[in-house]
Amino acid sequence: MIRSRTLRAAGVLLVAVLAVACGNGNNPFDLTVGMCFDDPDVDDGRVHEVTTADCEQPHDNEVYWVIELPDGDFPGVEDISVIADEGCLAAFPEAIGEDYLESDYFASYLAPSAGSWADGDRSIVCYAFDQDGPVTGSVRTNAG
Repeated sequence: MIRSRTLRAAGVLLVAVLAVACGNGNNPFDLTVGMCFDDPDVDDGRVHEVTTADCEQPHDNEVYWVIELPDGDFPGVEDISVIADEGCLAAFPEAIGEDYLESDYFASYLAPSAGSWADGDRSIVCYAFDQDGPVTGSVRTNAG
């Protein structure tokens, strides 16, 4: 699946990108709340690495919430999508300071693939972005 910057409809979160931890850049699952990063290269619907950015400089995305999944068998893409949609949307108002449907920001997430799950990745990384282009400064109301 490829991350889309199309308009959201009726509170449904945008499409996720499956992330695979490998390559020479930053591991997508090392991202934490408050970290900013630029749009990653997507290879066959998967992100292999991300380039972090200084939030005070123009950047594409900011992590506002991370959901840690329990160990066990890979839950599957559909189950992870449900968990991510519900969790990322629930965290959005407090983190960003306004309801998702009223916000100028959009949300998406990076989620583990079956392959990265086997390597121990258990994080769903929720992030916000402005579809009109880069943001300078934090999008979070409680940043600091």
